[in-house]
Amino acid sequence: DEVHPPVPVAGRRDDPAIVEHGLVGVAGEVAGHEADFDDRAQSECQDLVVTANRESLEQVLVHLVQNAIDASPDGSPVLLGLVGDGLHATIDVIDSGCGMSPEFVRSRLFKPFVSSKQGGFGIGAFEARELVRAMRGRLDVESREGLGTRFSVRLPLADAQDILNSIENSGENASKKVA
Repeated sequence: DEVHPPVPVAGRRDDPAIVEHGLVGVAGEVAGHEADFDDRAQSECQDLVVTANRESLEQVLVHLVQNAIDASPDGSPVLLGLVGDGLHATIDVIDSGCGMSPEFVRSRLFKPFVSSKQGGFGIGAFEARELVRAMRGRLDVESREGLGTRFSVRLPLADAQDILNSIENSGENASKKVA
């Protein structure tokens, strides 16, 4: 397993690393302009640092946000959410596009060279999922036809890495004893 360095994804807006590489900075880059800050949300925002590959995480977020923009009607917002649960951070990208059928999500969304977009190559969602998996994370999707889609990127928090490693190692040791 590759060891990934800590990557800040949320925190104070006066931290240059957060503005440049955090969730808001990446979203603004994709949208083609600087994203607005909600001062109330910023004052309540906790610092969240995940264990990840910075370039891979940016690539995943750029892909998901751009797809959400493409799927949404003109002028409709793409919502970004971020929450930490003690062990993981979850980044949500939510659009108000046409959504995807359960059958498409289940059997075709993460298959390479299958796309619902005209002219699409069908490698974006597959590649995003593989990049997130390589960072010891998970990419989930919820979609409702006619309502939109939520992609959730779940990554380990840097502060929780030792705990996650010990849980993973205890599971491996238990399976070796049983086998």
